[in-house]
Amino acid sequence: MPSPFPGVDPFLEASGLWEGFHERLIIHLSDLLSERVPRRYWVNIQERITSIGLPEGERHQFVADIGVSAINGHPTTGDRPTGSIATMEPVTRTMKYEEPARESYLEILRLPERQIVTVIEILSPSNKELPGRELYKKKRESLLNQFVHVVEIDFLIQGTRLPTNEPLPDADYFAFVARADQRPRCEVYPWLLPQLLPTIPIPLQDPDPDINLDLGALWNHAFTRGRYDEVLRYSAGPPAFVRPADRDWVSSIVAKCT
Repeated sequence: MPSPFPGVDPFLEASGLWEGFHERLIIHLSDLLSERVPRRYWVNIQERITSIGLPEGERHQFVADIGVSAINGHPTTGDRPTGSIATMEPVTRTMKYEEPARESYLEILRLPERQIVTVIEILSPSNKELPGRELYKKKRESLLNQFVHVVEIDFLIQGTRLPTNEPLPDADYFAFVARADQRPRCEVYPWLLPQLLPTIPIPLQDPDPDINLDLGALWNHAFTRGRYDEVLRYSAGPPAFVRPADRDWVSSIVAKCT
């Protein structure tokens, strides 16, 4: 079933299931664009792998030390009574390491030379929070310094917004379309939680016209195919990051689901 919300479902952002939903969005978007771009273009799913040092409280636990004990309860030092069997008992320590973060994004390339024309990013929490935000910022700046169209879609309320010289409109969600031939200007599409998702342009190489992308259709397809209505916890009440002015509205929507 589709989401009970007319636009973005805030419970998905709060669910911890964003990574899988993000992949569904990317795959469906790739299929949509492949059907609509002229044959001289090719849509490719790319994967970016970065190593992010996890905060102390989020590091995984690994066995890093070994202790010795006797299964019959006798001490492990000194003379061991005949017949006792020594076994290894693990002592848990926290290992310092960097966990690889895998993020998919799309490239539209011009054939036959495979020239990158447009890059499309759907932001993840790791793009908007430290330490991943700084890594994404560097990769983003590298793209913006090339003659490539950059489209960024932000379906997340939480986290730091993409930087602009002027303040962004007061909104919950954004799409940014930075055309290669118009930078530093950028088209910004803002919308609020109760609103329908907009249709945004996906630019191609001149003189080919833009492709209009219905973000609402993209969202609803990924949500429905993933059956997220069956796993989201609507009974938990509105997520904490929802604006106070919208909390009663969110409660009225989910009251029909519980």
